[in-house]
Amino acid sequence: MEIKHKYPINLQKWEHLSTDQFIGRLAESDLHIELGLTPQDPKLLDHYYINVSFEKTIMNETTNMKVLDIFANKTFLIENKNKKYTVEFLLDCIKIAEKSFLEIYNTRIKNTTIQYHTLSPKDLNIFKKYAQKCIDTWEKAIRDITLN
Repeated sequence: MEIKHKYPINLQKWEHLSTDQFIGRLAESDLHIELGLTPQDPKLLDHYYINVSFEKTIMNETTNMKVLDIFANKTFLIENKNKKYTVEFLLDCIKIAEKSFLEIYNTRIKNTTIQYHTLSPKDLNIFKKYAQKCIDTWEKAIRDITLN
């Protein structure tokens, strides 16, 4: 299994309201990370895509408004080489994607109302069970497609 291409981070949403919208009590969410595994690309035999998505919000509880709302993802083209995904491989993809996202996030918040809301890399051990569940779901879907 090999990463053939790392696509750049795709910032699908970056809504950062004006300074006056931050007056009040802020509730910050943790960085939410999701992992997506696709079926084989019909144009590229033995190639798949892995998508790592990031979501981050800060709510103003006083006004009940999202003052920061971010959604981004990073995609990888994977050459499978007839091997199964492993938890370690998926954690490596999450680590690479997270590093790319954090660089953009921590740069974009400099000198803004959220400059003190920097993010650091997560402990990837918390994703081991989640990665295994993604692998199990993907393998079951592939088996079901193969049987039909």
